[in-house]
Amino acid sequence: LFWRGMTNWLGGMGIVVLFIAILPAFGVKGTALVGAETVGPTKDKLTPQIRYTALSLWGIYLGLSLLQTIFLLLGGLPLFDAVTLTFGTMGAAGFMPKNASVAGYDKAYVEWVCVIFMYLAGCNFALFFKMLRGKFRSVFMNAELRVYTYLILGNSLLIAINLFAKGLYNLPTSIRMGFFEVVSFITTTGFTNTNYELWPSFSQFLLFLLYFTGGCAGSAAGGIKIIRIMILVKTGTNALKKRLHPRAVTNIKIGSDTISTDTALSVSGYFGFYLITALGSTALITLTDNSFMVCLSSVLLTLGNTGIGFEGLGTRLSFSIFPSWALWLFSFLMLLGRLEIYTVYSLFTRSFWKK
Repeated sequence: LFWRGMTNWLGGMGIVVLFIAILPAFGVKGTALVGAETVGPTKDKLTPQIRYTALSLWGIYLGLSLLQTIFLLLGGLPLFDAVTLTFGTMGAAGFMPKNASVAGYDKAYVEWVCVIFMYLAGCNFALFFKMLRGKFRSVFMNAELRVYTYLILGNSLLIAINLFAKGLYNLPTSIRMGFFEVVSFITTTGFTNTNYELWPSFSQFLLFLLYFTGGCAGSAAGGIKIIRIMILVKTGTNALKKRLHPRAVTNIKIGSDTISTDTALSVSGYFGFYLITALGSTALITLTDNSFMVCLSSVLLTLGNTGIGFEGLGTRLSFSIFPSWALWLFSFLMLLGRLEIYTVYSLFTRSFWKK
């Protein structure tokens, strides 16, 4: 259990260091974060040398991990549980020493600590570095961080109101349940503190939408990433303006940054690949004769690295309900979603190996 949790933790920062520190330093373009080079953490190097950038990021990651462990110890958790729970939280992976996930502790304090640190793990780690250097204004004005925060607040409050209105919980518990599950889904951590499938359809639908978001670029979270969704929405808005005003000169802007046409096309292509992969994989998984929702949920939760799904998948049911060939497909989807679609698919092209 400790080894499994530790690989979560190491992998979370390993991805961040690769995308923020190493690839930009070598001038790699159009790779893992696609259009995020222009507007995200890879726009410029945090420090002049790769080594110091990587060490700075690891220092921040380790500091946050130690802080969460201390808070969990103060909440009465044993050291082993506090450390392994921190591994699953900061790595945005969700592995736990308990089958019941965070619900196994039955402590509101532990759940709120996890909510805070899941949120932090889903943030762009380059922003933490900027905060340490006193650049607070640039952090709070970051467009992706603001959208990420608004999505969490909006969805959490809507779910809390829905749960309270239906009489499932009192108001404080409704707020806690809403925030916990929303942050768990959007950061692809995969923790659960209740059986959300007993919730009203509206609340379940909001959680389902979070399958298609993910955390910020340069975070430990998986998923599509907020920045790509922002670029796609802006691209669609600009296309509508051009239809209404054909001679208008429009630019795609995220915050103060202008997005190039190549980046916008790359992001649009990414969504196309993501959708085709999800639909094609779902079609294959339906051959296992499980219900359609189980098949769709299993594909989305593996491709997005969310870890929890619907119809009991990830909560009541495990992937043991699937045959071996399906598990190989899920393994590929998890790698595809974590290492980024373009990066993996490029390995199967002839031109890649000719270079």
